[in-house]
Amino acid sequence: MPIAPLVRLPYMSTLADRIQEALDDTGAIAADLARACGVKPPSVSAWLSGDTKSLKSSTAIRAAEFLKVNQLWLTEGRGPKRPEGGAAALPEPESAEPTVADLLERLRAEISTQPEAVKRAIAELVTEYVTTPDASAGKAVADAILRILGPRT
Repeated sequence: MPIAPLVRLPYMSTLADRIQEALDDTGAIAADLARACGVKPPSVSAWLSGDTKSLKSSTAIRAAEFLKVNQLWLTEGRGPKRPEGGAAALPEPESAEPTVADLLERLRAEISTQPEAVKRAIAELVTEYVTTPDASAGKAVADAILRILGPRT
């Protein structure tokens, strides 16, 4: 009895290919993925260049959640790309007013690049922000933090 030829199913052959495809699908950039995974941008650059061949499981989980793909597809190229066959969710439109979560995310991502004096000023403002019961005073503190960080890039 003849043996049927092996049929190769199309798949993304490398982790780098799959991450780039998922980024393209969602419209996100490497810096967004780094923030979502709690890693530094050079780590994501290594993923995208192919220097990194695998991810820690905790990082893979966060990356798959952020990219709206199945973890097995992302890490190994197996299985369906999307959970339950669904399409990637469109990014939420940005609101005109940043939320506390937005501010904290920006702080976490950008504070390491700031001089020590700026880091101290931000830390003092954040402390004041979280201990301020008055919403208008909290808004003033949030505005001060935004001025220190500068415009979004």
